[in-house]
Amino acid sequence: MPNLLGSTLFAAAWMTANIWAIAQLCRRLVQDRSPRRRWHLAGSLALKFPLLYGIGYAVVRWLHPSAAGLAVGVTLGLASLLVAGAVEARMAHDPSIRPAVGGTHSGSW
Repeated sequence: MPNLLGSTLFAAAWMTANIWAIAQLCRRLVQDRSPRRRWHLAGSLALKFPLLYGIGYAVVRWLHPSAAGLAVGVTLGLASLLVAGAVEARMAHDPSIRPAVGGTHSGSW
């Protein structure tokens, strides 16, 4: 996978999976009040770190991705998170841009 496109796609997918896993861990840490909370957290951590970082290490070690592609993929992933956060914040403050319930839209677009 030494080409730029493959490296970029891998980095973006890996970063998306990593951010998703971190969000799940944070949700469990804050919202989970069950007596088995520690076991849920331990299981999530045991899956996240060895699996995600093991895959990342294996790809970098054996497939030798492009460093520029990895940098572009991570940058695109961060940019998409910033855009998604900005859109969500805008929608939270301006109820007129939310789509109507039921799939129909009453806005101008």
